[in-house]
Amino acid sequence: MNRKQINQNIRERIFQNELQHWQIADEVGIADSTFSRWLRKELDDEKKHELTTLSTA
Repeated sequence: MNRKQINQNIRERIFQNELQHWQIADEVGIADSTFSRWLRKELDDEKKHELTTLSTA
């Protein structure tokens, strides 16, 4: 699996809602660089749920 396929559903929701990575990171309370690192590897279900909820709000 290449890097673009990892967390693709999260990436698509961010794009569809016209959000920036830094906006999601700010809502979660982390640095944007940390969020970028999170997206490099498959997220656990808890983080996915949290991010999915934020990116649709």
